[in-house]
Amino acid sequence: MSASSDRLPLVRLEALPAEVLADLAAGRQPASLGRRCEEGCGRLQLILPMMEKRMKLIGMLDSPYVRRVAVSLQLLDLPFEHQPLSVFSAFDRFRQINPVVKAPTLICDDGTALMDSTLILQYAESIAPGRSLLPSDPQRLLRSLRVTGLALAACEKSVQIVYERKLRPEDARYQPWLERIGGQLLAAYDELERELASGLPDIGGVAIDQAWLTTAVAWRFSRRMTADIVPEDEYPALAALSAQAEALDAFRAAPYGDGAYPVRF
Repeated sequence: MSASSDRLPLVRLEALPAEVLADLAAGRQPASLGRRCEEGCGRLQLILPMMEKRMKLIGMLDSPYVRRVAVSLQLLDLPFEHQPLSVFSAFDRFRQINPVVKAPTLICDDGTALMDSTLILQYAESIAPGRSLLPSDPQRLLRSLRVTGLALAACEKSVQIVYERKLRPEDARYQPWLERIGGQLLAAYDELERELASGLPDIGGVAIDQAWLTTAVAWRFSRRMTADIVPEDEYPALAALSAQAEALDAFRAAPYGDGAYPVRF
């Protein structure tokens, strides 16, 4: 990190000595960390209560919205517990936690229930200790938001197709509607493939940002649930991006499916 940088280094709380954590918990600046801790310790003190009472993420990892939150919280170095409750098979249990029964739901350390993956991640970004999945440069942020929007549109259209096929009786399905949302799904992936025309981004380690994280999560969901509509061979860049992302520890610990984070690998 350059001397002129005002960005705090990423510090894992588990790596801090016990005496440092004790000082932070008591509201004291740990002398052993020196003067450069003055700003950083304030941010760390916001996270300490979560070590005793962690946030809880409610919902199944077969939901792209739940999964993008689970992966993002890991990369933001925010500890959380995961309860894989289905909005279908565990409706009554879910309703006891959140009467709206909407996944993902994040129960914050003060008991507040947040809904909608984008709003949950906006809050997560505000408390993350020295880490962000969003670019600070306005032009890079603009592109990141465009890519994220396309990926979320792909998620939405995929989910609509799944619901139409699985929840509506076959004789009541409206084919023109299915064709319309299928076309919107492909349009979103066409745009995302074009965004990758100049080459794959660097997503190794913690380098992946929210745009490509959400794109990778969306692609895995679409390929699992709507493979007959989204052919892999027509989107080679997206397939390659997905393969790289799925090999990252944060993705492997929260894989698509009915498991509970953290999945051991």
